[in-house]
Amino acid sequence: MATSPKTGRSSAASFGLRALLVGAVLIGGVLLAIAAGVDLTSTGQQALSGLFPPIAVTEQGERIRDLYTIVFLIAAVIFFVVEGMIVYTVLRYRRRPGDDELPVQTHGNPIAEVVWTVVPTIIVAFLFIISWQTLNEVDTVSATPETRIRAVAGQFQWSFDYLSPDGETVLYQQFVPTGEEGGMTVPTGRKVRLDLTSQDVIHAFYVPQFLFKRDVVPGRVNTFEFNVKDEDAGQTFRGQCAELCGAGHRIMLFEVHAKTPAEFDA
Repeated sequence: MATSPKTGRSSAASFGLRALLVGAVLIGGVLLAIAAGVDLTSTGQQALSGLFPPIAVTEQGERIRDLYTIVFLIAAVIFFVVEGMIVYTVLRYRRRPGDDELPVQTHGNPIAEVVWTVVPTIIVAFLFIISWQTLNEVDTVSATPETRIRAVAGQFQWSFDYLSPDGETVLYQQFVPTGEEGGMTVPTGRKVRLDLTSQDVIHAFYVPQFLFKRDVVPGRVNTFEFNVKDEDAGQTFRGQCAELCGAGHRIMLFEVHAKTPAEFDA
């Protein structure tokens, strides 16, 4: 028996609306769990470590990783809902032997169209707000940092000047020769301000476990602050220039040595 166009349109619209509502409920559940502080990925991140950033060793890096996790979860839910709808539709409405008539044609559904417009708008607005909050927190610079360091980049090496609190006096300098090991030493549990400047071309300061990268531009000073966590005292983190700066770019490396405040002050 042939299905009437009206019945076909109603069935298709009903399926689309149900799928959208299921997606909205799943995404809403993720957002509520995040708001309640539920760790949805403590096990999942172990299994999918290749899809996640390194474990952050700074407080600011943790905020960035939290943002990444939220975006990843929402994207994963959307992916599985959309792919599930596609697979279901392909299998449910595939052509079968004897299907010689033109399939029932549908021409939209106002309710479904409102849902698939409103739900993405809410998701985008939510992501905008949490991204803005996270970036503001990461970019916050205090008036009186406990430790102040100036990183000077040049083809193809780094030097690190330890400054007085006002940034006017160089107290100590660490130099990293081209292609050799060395770098800066920072205290754990203290706020460290890093002033970045270049002697020649554009470079970029990047430590993967900081989950942060900032351009080093000649003629200006770019600044950011970080707090290495206390439990990471004694660790060494590899850093590098992350902006192609010439033939020796690949050897423009450095290290960050995390020390306890007592060891750093000594």
